[in-house]
Amino acid sequence: MAEQPQRYPLHRPDREVPASPSFPAVEEQVLAYWDADGTFQASVDNRPAGPDGANEFVFYD
Repeated sequence: MAEQPQRYPLHRPDREVPASPSFPAVEEQVLAYWDADGTFQASVDNRPAGPDGANEFVFYD
């Protein structure tokens, strides 16, 4: 069977969730995942620019 690609967030039943997580560190992990996954480029590629670039910039937070 082919290995499934990793998706975020990763379910890690063997790891505890810290009571006081470092949110800057979590953000860095998310950004690294998005960079490795090509998330931003995929979001751009999946949307046509539209007339006169009306849909050119679409960001989701």
